[in-house]
Amino acid sequence: MLHQKIYNKYQHVLANDMIFNDKGLLIGWGENIFHSLNKPEILEVFEQDYTRGCIIVMGDHYQDSLMARRLHSDVQLRIGFLNHSEDTTELERYLDHYDLAEN
Repeated sequence: MLHQKIYNKYQHVLANDMIFNDKGLLIGWGENIFHSLNKPEILEVFEQDYTRGCIIVMGDHYQDSLMARRLHSDVQLRIGFLNHSEDTTELERYLDHYDLAEN
């Protein structure tokens, strides 16, 4: 978002930093790794003074959709990426947790 100059002070992005080499291949991760087990603790910082009206949650695990459940907002859009399965039953499970899901 910074590279495309579409980021502003009203946005908060929580994401893993990926490190790429000159050929564009992923070679590592940044210092802070967000995963399903530590996301609730990370979000506690936002719970205290969160004043945003809209939240977009994107994840590749169905539990990621629960990430913002404690944050109060006017609108929450949850988008799931089913990267590991072509099973339609699994897609249905994602759709139970996400507003949009794609495999």
